Amino acid sequence: MGLQSIKHVNESDLPQTNLLPYFEEFVHFIHAARVNGGCVYVHCAAGVSRSTTALCSYLICVHGLTFKDALDFIRTRREVACPNPGFVRQLQFFEQDANTVTLRARIRSAFPDDSALVEGDLKEIKDALAERKNRLGRGERLLSSDPRHRLLHYLQQRREKATQGISGMEAGDDHEPSRVSVVAEAPCETSVASEEEDWGLTWVAEERDDQPRAKEPSR
Repeated sequence: MGLQSIKHVNESDLPQTNLLPYFEEFVHFIHAARVNGGCVYVHCAAGVSRSTTALCSYLICVHGLTFKDALDFIRTRREVACPNPGFVRQLQFFEQDANTVTLRARIRSAFPDDSALVEGDLKEIKDALAERKNRLGRGERLLSSDPRHRLLHYLQQRREKATQGISGMEAGDDHEPSRVSVVAEAPCETSVASEEEDWGLTWVAEERDDQPRAKEPSR
């Protein structure tokens, strides 16, 4: 097992922060690692806003998901996921931007053998969204009993109300400036990201000695 790569993006979790210029980097890094047999771990200080934004950009570009479906799918894995209002606007723009279609075509050209991976993802996403819809329809709470998750859910509700103009709370004030981290590692291995790494966006990739090193496609 060896460390393949690690990347950081030092940006604050504030509505005025512009993550849009990083979306292409997110997509290239995550997809290259996965196509080459690795897995990717994305994290920020709370695992709520910036890390979710990075993952949404990947799902929108590579899988052609809408922003809503991308976020709903992420919430099947982490219910408290909630980008701040500024990131929401950036993701909605990214969803509609013609350059995203061009980027998707470049990714497919750079990784011609990714069809099985993407098709498998789409099936998993479809099943997860259907299950989420059924559970929400039954009125089930998709929350852990962990008090920390309940606190994050409360903050998420406050943020969503602020986005809709319902709450007087200033969006983004529930998080200190920090770093989002994306960790790519070999299959079925535990992330090596330190819990102390909480100032920016970090990408770490690991690979087995017998696995090819992931290469980013030419831009």
